[in-house]
Amino acid sequence: MPTCYVCKIEKNVNEFSIKNKEKKTYSTKCKVCHKEYMKIHYLTNKNLYIARAKRDKPKEAERLRNLIKELKPACVLCGETWTAALDLHHTNPSIKESSIGKLKARSEMRREAKKCIVLCATDHRKFHSGHPETIEKVNAYVAQMVEAVVSKTAPVSVQI
Repeated sequence: MPTCYVCKIEKNVNEFSIKNKEKKTYSTKCKVCHKEYMKIHYLTNKNLYIARAKRDKPKEAERLRNLIKELKPACVLCGETWTAALDLHHTNPSIKESSIGKLKARSEMRREAKKCIVLCATDHRKFHSGHPETIEKVNAYVAQMVEAVVSKTAPVSVQI
């Protein structure tokens, strides 16, 4: 069993983060010590974290809007096309690997977007708040898309 070089306690390997999957190496700090280190680091450098977030947020939002515009340009329920009002909705949460906005590589964003449908912000909020009519429409749309894929004939337009 490895020993954390910070707290000097021998711990189970599961209590250490994986450093390199291929080489099967682990961090020398346990997760608890690393979490404490990161907390102190953030508090010490809070201004830098905030400045970076302010700098990067508009770029990330623009990248996401461009991806939506490129792949799926309108809400599948109401047809809204204003990209700032469009959200990507995972139709099957069990295959969701990450939130698209948190991904850096465009290829990863595209791969994750393929698991989604586009909903305007209003319809997306209605869906997640349990609005029965919206849920029914989304489920009908997804069922038609699945049927189109299974029959290998993409519909010209999906009627809800």
